[in-house]
Amino acid sequence: MKINGVLYLIIILMSTGITIYAAEQNGPVEVYDLYLTAIKTADDLDDLSPYITDRKRSALESLPEENKSGSLQFKKNIANSTVRKDIKSDINENEAKLTINAVDSSSKKDVVITVTMLKEGGEWKVDKEEFDFTIANN
Repeated sequence: MKINGVLYLIIILMSTGITIYAAEQNGPVEVYDLYLTAIKTADDLDDLSPYITDRKRSALESLPEENKSGSLQFKKNIANSTVRKDIKSDINENEAKLTINAVDSSSKKDVVITVTMLKEGGEWKVDKEEFDFTIANN
């Protein structure tokens, strides 16, 4: 009986380690996709912490409380209303720039999303996001 319990514990620890190792191996595009999924289900900005740089986390934490929910709602609106057409990535050792061409599903207008990601502690994190609803529409 004890052997079964020990084997069960070993299997759980190994599978957890494999999951953690796989998460650490995600590239910038995969991490950004996880970040978008987290935005869609987030209850507050703290839920995004695993995906953002320390600098971005500090900036979000310094927002007045009344602006925090507005910031999250803006992110949710973008994440839920844009449909990606393509994504280009320019990856250096510790920095990546993602250029995402998308369509705003409500207005049917093009949007270009530029994301700067940095490696922190060996993991890719979102540092900056810029949304331009005018570049592709002119």
